[in-house]
Amino acid sequence: DEGEAIWTAFNSTLSLASSLSSMVNSSQNPSSLSHLVTSSFAPGLAVLQHFLRRFSGCRTIMSRSLKGYVDLSNAVFPVCDRNDVKRKVLLGGLCKLSVPGWGKGTDSSAQFKDHNVESLSTLFHIIHVNYNYVLSDWYLILSTVENLSFLSIASPKLCDSSYKTAVAISRIYTHLSSFTTSLSDDSLKEFIGALIALSQASLQTDQSDTSNDVMTSDVVIPDDDDDEDIINQERPDQRGRPETMVGKFLNFANRAVIGSGFDDDAIAADPLERLPISRKMAEDCRHEAFQHVAATKPTTRKDVFQSLPFSLVLLTDVTLVNGWRFSVYGKDVTAHLCELVANLSSADGRSYAMDILSSLITSRLSSGAGGAATNTHGGISLSAFSGMTQVKPLPLPAEEYLTVASLSTNSAPPPPPLTQAELLTPLCQTISQAPSQTTAEAGINALHVILEGAGHNLIGDAWPIIIKAIAAVTGDPSSHPERSTPVWATVSNLAFRCLKLIVDDFLDQLPTPPDPSSTVTRAALLDCCASFGSSRHDVNTSLTATGMLWTIADQDPTPESLDHVLSKLAFLACDPRAEVRNCSVNTLFSCVVGLGNRFSAGQWQNCLEGTIFKVLDQVASPNKEGGGFEGAAMGETEGQVVTTRYRVTVHHSRDSAGKQWATTQVLTFRGLERVLRQYFGKLLASTLNIPEDSKEPWFQAAWRRIAEEAFRCATLGGGRDTLDLRQAGIDILVLCTQLSCHGGIVAAATPVRVGTNMRVINGALRPSPDASRRCISRSSSSVEEKEPETEDKRKNLFLTAFEMLEKFTTKLIDGTLIEEEEDSHLFIEKAVIQVLTKLSNGLSKLYECCKDYELSSTFDDNYEQRFVQMMYAVTISAMPDPGARYLTQAQRNCLDLLQKMSVRGSSHAFEKLASMGGKSFIHQYNPDGDDDDDDDDESAHSVSAVHELVEHEAAKAVAETFGKDGVPSFTRATVLILIMKMFIEDRGGNHKQNPENEKFEGDDSKSQSSATSRKNSDACYSLLVPVIIGGLESSSLLEKSVAEPTDDQKDIIALLETVWKELITTLSIMLTPIINNDTKNLTYTPHTSYLLQIISSTIIHCPSRIHQELSDVLATTANQAIDVAKDNEALILDDHCPDALKIFHACVVGLSQCAPKSPALKAIAEAALTEAIQLPTNRIPRETSLMSVHKPLSLSQQYDSVQNMGKSQAVENVDVEVAVIVCDILTARGSKLFDIAVAIFPLLCQLTNTSHGALRRKAGAVLARVDLGEIISRKDNAEKKVEEMEEKMKQLESEVERLRLRVMELEEGC
Repeated sequence: DEGEAIWTAFNSTLSLASSLSSMVNSSQNPSSLSHLVTSSFAPGLAVLQHFLRRFSGCRTIMSRSLKGYVDLSNAVFPVCDRNDVKRKVLLGGLCKLSVPGWGKGTDSSAQFKDHNVESLSTLFHIIHVNYNYVLSDWYLILSTVENLSFLSIASPKLCDSSYKTAVAISRIYTHLSSFTTSLSDDSLKEFIGALIALSQASLQTDQSDTSNDVMTSDVVIPDDDDDEDIINQERPDQRGRPETMVGKFLNFANRAVIGSGFDDDAIAADPLERLPISRKMAEDCRHEAFQHVAATKPTTRKDVFQSLPFSLVLLTDVTLVNGWRFSVYGKDVTAHLCELVANLSSADGRSYAMDILSSLITSRLSSGAGGAATNTHGGISLSAFSGMTQVKPLPLPAEEYLTVASLSTNSAPPPPPLTQAELLTPLCQTISQAPSQTTAEAGINALHVILEGAGHNLIGDAWPIIIKAIAAVTGDPSSHPERSTPVWATVSNLAFRCLKLIVDDFLDQLPTPPDPSSTVTRAALLDCCASFGSSRHDVNTSLTATGMLWTIADQDPTPESLDHVLSKLAFLACDPRAEVRNCSVNTLFSCVVGLGNRFSAGQWQNCLEGTIFKVLDQVASPNKEGGGFEGAAMGETEGQVVTTRYRVTVHHSRDSAGKQWATTQVLTFRGLERVLRQYFGKLLASTLNIPEDSKEPWFQAAWRRIAEEAFRCATLGGGRDTLDLRQAGIDILVLCTQLSCHGGIVAAATPVRVGTNMRVINGALRPSPDASRRCISRSSSSVEEKEPETEDKRKNLFLTAFEMLEKFTTKLIDGTLIEEEEDSHLFIEKAVIQVLTKLSNGLSKLYECCKDYELSSTFDDNYEQRFVQMMYAVTISAMPDPGARYLTQAQRNCLDLLQKMSVRGSSHAFEKLASMGGKSFIHQYNPDGDDDDDDDDESAHSVSAVHELVEHEAAKAVAETFGKDGVPSFTRATVLILIMKMFIEDRGGNHKQNPENEKFEGDDSKSQSSATSRKNSDACYSLLVPVIIGGLESSSLLEKSVAEPTDDQKDIIALLETVWKELITTLSIMLTPIINNDTKNLTYTPHTSYLLQIISSTIIHCPSRIHQELSDVLATTANQAIDVAKDNEALILDDHCPDALKIFHACVVGLSQCAPKSPALKAIAEAALTEAIQLPTNRIPRETSLMSVHKPLSLSQQYDSVQNMGKSQAVENVDVEVAVIVCDILTARGSKLFDIAVAIFPLLCQLTNTSHGALRRKAGAVLARVDLGEIISRKDNAEKKVEEMEEKMKQLESEVERLRLRVMELEEGC
């Protein structure tokens, strides 16, 4: 019948397909059968697809048709070309049959039917057999697999047999990854390319809206429900309708199948316990894939992993399983993962992609060329998949389709692996070109994972790629694209974490010469650090990155690397953020100081001229523009106009842009100090080489530039805002002078002393057996000898620095540095005072370095005199505020240094100190000032008081210096002359006492000397006495040295003549009595003790050739002292009369020593004794000496006593005291005053009868010392001589008479 005919035709088609399959498989040249296969393909496929479409509900026809489909596929695949459409049509039709509801769209609610499951099983069967021929068709197959992956296995529309097949298919899903190990390289690449395309398509659309337009086959299969309707319509119904052609064919087919033993009822008789409806087709596959991925420790949660597209999951698993040939597909996979990271909107998807990407790259870097993962897959260790495998041969149950049989023993060697640069480039490009911070953040996190896991395996050109990617997200404002906005801060911090990991852990592993990538790597690393230093996101990051530059330079101190590091640090030193630029400046100089011993001369030149000087220019330029520091301190900013209508006073402690830039300049100078201290010797040696195109060594020009820059900063204005900078400029000037001096800066080192019986052991003091005290000091002989070649260069450098210091002090004298407009604060010195304090401290240190050479008194040049002038300029410029009672620290330092120089023999310092003392030697200093000054003169008086304070302190220093050893005698004598001349000039010129006016009789005589007396009362004898005594001692030594004068001692002789001449004048002025301000009487009080010291020292040290002039002064003073003592009014105060008698006593003693036979002394003695003899005898004598009385009574009691005593009694007592003094001196001097004693012998005899007991005893003592026999003998001898002289005179007279007569005779004869 018709059904049998159709069945026969159907079976014939199946037989044809089977025959073609057998022929192709058995043929040694399958391509020769291509024409036969091609001519049979279209009709056979049409028949099979017709039956599959029309009879999808009949299991018998479906199974036979699918068997024919397999045979036709086995015949077609081996003979088709790569892009032959026949394979695509075959697979496309089968894929459509596998998808439920084809053409209507599929979703998660769609359910498998029997023909879908059987078709899908057949598809896997065909793939199992022909896997090596499937190339570009993988996209069609995998798209079907993905579309079915989220459908439920336990569909209620499946019979038990189809359900078993569905379960088997779910197991086939788990075999997909391991199955790919048997694919050829081309097939695998197509397989992964298809997964990538599906992943891209799946992520662009919703999973629930799967598009089927990828199926390009023209075959249209109706829905399953339509098939059932067709079958039901063709079956005979209960009403007895005639069967259709389809029904007849189905009845015949059923009978044929039943007759052959196929029993559907038997299959359905044993129902199965099915899986839950929620169990999806790819669930097991996802679970195993997650286990594989979990071995890489991703951050993706399992629930997130389950929601990822199946194509992405399968791509990940296939990539892991085929790791041994990663080079085949690696570029495509990494590029796709990077694309996902850049374009995915889902954060979980980006995170997963980055996890996989980092894991893949890490594993490739760690395993080298062919390593594989170590997780398991379906019970088989993935480490087994290290080469090509083979699928298990058929027949196999459906659940074992696509399973790998065993390792291939003759597999081809793996392809060449990807280079590290090829592995990392996609990720690094993604980071560099990321349009959003989320993408860059994910990339940086992945890069950090790679560095942590495989950074130790990175080599060659991989490092520059990584470092440049990190640098792209630093947040440097100058980078492109610009990523300095706050939203990129997190990315920048994560990128810096990567950089820190590289510098801390992998710096030693970076390429080194001769590796060609070493230069690029180092440059990229330094650029990256500099970019982080310029980043605006985090200051701490910038500071740390700056420090990394030093670390890199220390690790690779090659000239190229050092130059690059210094250039980057110099660039960061100009950063607008104060913290960053200050850190960069410190790091720059720390790097130079730490590595400077490796610098060549050329590197030093480039370091100073090309780096340090440029930094100085850059940090100073913000202050040179726009008004300098003053404008910045007032709050001026760029683009802002500051009006002058309202001027706000800004407190000096307030921070400002100007102060911050000034701080940076200070740090720059401090760093320059460190460099010069450490490497001055090396830099000095470079001056021996003078370039051909230059007239001087480069360092000499650099030295001049340093000194000029320091001078510029030291002379800046700006008040306290620039105080530190000005002090830094002073320090540089002083340091340059110290370094370039002969002794060097080490000459100023403080000696180290070790205590007795102690020694340092392990940092602690311990008893030492050596009981001697040791002093480890540095003498001038230990100064390192200079090379003769460099000595001239050193002198030039010293001269440059010294002249710059001198130039600064010259500006002090000009007054251009005194900031009078600066506000005064109660507890804070003016800025200029603090600058001068710093300068004075520096000058003290400089002197310690140069005291044995340049600043010694024996040095030929005039450095010492110029240095003294510099200190003088500082002293007069560092004046304290008006009304101050103490010197400033700068003045104190300068005076101490001048005194120290004086003690060491500097005549210039001592003379300058004395000239600064001014009138403080001749006028008493009054710190409280004159209370009677008017208010209008108060300001002027305050200024004058400050100057007097300085003069007084200088005078005190001179007085102290006269009492110390070390000052040359010539210098002391010179200073003594200077002071005596000032004293004489102040007292009205050369003062001569008139011997004819020795007595002060009446008011006229008092008024004549009143001016001198008042001035003598103001004299500062406490300062004058040490000067005069010390000067006289030195003059006496000079006198002894010129006892036998030579030609070269003319200066000394002339000096001594001036000393004694001025001394006589000074002494005559000093010994003039003064007028008491209260009583208006003449007195020597309160300077008596000082005058006595001066008289005593003069008598001791003056040479004999000036005794005559000295005796005249002493005689005049003695007579004046008697008059002062006899002054009635003088006796009201207790000390005036005794003081006058003490002066008289000292003068008489001096006369007895200087001119014991002088008429003046004889006259004084005769007058004194005569006055005592003429005392009335009825007066009660006073036994107590006035000279021994010292305040026996109060002032009022003594006044009453004197008034009761009466004037005549007081005078009589003074006469007695004077006579006693004369007698005592005659007794003490003995034979030296014998002639005077003889001359006043009658007066002494008369005094033995006086009623004054003391006077009587004193006169008797003098007479007891007189030898009467000697006097009588002298008298007899004198008489005899007189007689002899008379006799001789007579003889001479007779001789003269004879001669006269003879002359007359001769005249008459003529």
